[in-house]
Amino acid sequence: MYEKLNVVEAVRLERSLCGASSSVLAVAEDGFKYVVKWKQNNSGNCIAFREAFGTSVFATLGIMVPVWKPIYLSQSLIDADQHKCLDRLGNGIGIAPGIHFASRCVSEEPEDLYRTLPGSWYDRVKNRADFWGSFVIDLWLNASRPRQSLFLKGRDNFELLAIFVSHSGISFARHPDMLQPANACFYPDMRAYPDRNALDTIDLWIDRVRNNGERAVLNALAAMPSDWKTASTPLLGAQLVDRISKLQERVYRAFCSNERRSSTKPPQSVESSRLIESSGLHLVRFSAAGR
Repeated sequence: MYEKLNVVEAVRLERSLCGASSSVLAVAEDGFKYVVKWKQNNSGNCIAFREAFGTSVFATLGIMVPVWKPIYLSQSLIDADQHKCLDRLGNGIGIAPGIHFASRCVSEEPEDLYRTLPGSWYDRVKNRADFWGSFVIDLWLNASRPRQSLFLKGRDNFELLAIFVSHSGISFARHPDMLQPANACFYPDMRAYPDRNALDTIDLWIDRVRNNGERAVLNALAAMPSDWKTASTPLLGAQLVDRISKLQERVYRAFCSNERRSSTKPPQSVESSRLIESSGLHLVRFSAAGR
């Protein structure tokens, strides 16, 4: 059963990592290092499901993410190590043996990675438009936390590549009244989002979800270990597919109403504009001059 899921086995737990998910850095039998998030911790039993689902959907839709794999932790490895995860009250609890979520380390050289960038460096990001893609997909998946990204140096040490990480904020929203606030999932530094032809870029990503969203959902569920799923898992997938028809309206509303956009970015001068009407919304298409 595990072979079909391309499971790797952890051979060593190296150190704990910061963050609410009590993750650790582990070495697997394939020789790679992985960030491991436990299937049980203070974020609830479904954190492994959410991380794997979001990573798979992002990858299918063309967003750069780390490779993920189910990782097996044996009882003997757990007994030999003192790592614990946290329950909902923040108390340390023992790690359960079995399959957990593992995200392969993007780089083993710390100097090749940046967690944040100066504002003037965003033009160096090769896939900068993917920030709009992550915005569209996170809204579709009803993410409740700010988007996270790492920046990997290119071979010339100038070009940067954004790698989108951490999907534990996905909340799915079983009912319309459970949808998260429109600005909940933006990357904290709004300067990361390219202004030029922003709505054109957003429309391309919406079309990509329309054309490939159902396949992305099916791929994500197929890669999931069975003990991460519940009886309601197929319903969650169906609800996401149904929500695609209203995605453009939700994205446009979020784009227009985002107060953080105007409060955290430098003033923008409009080169050209046109009104777009969709579901009663009037949007101004703009691009920033002199940036």
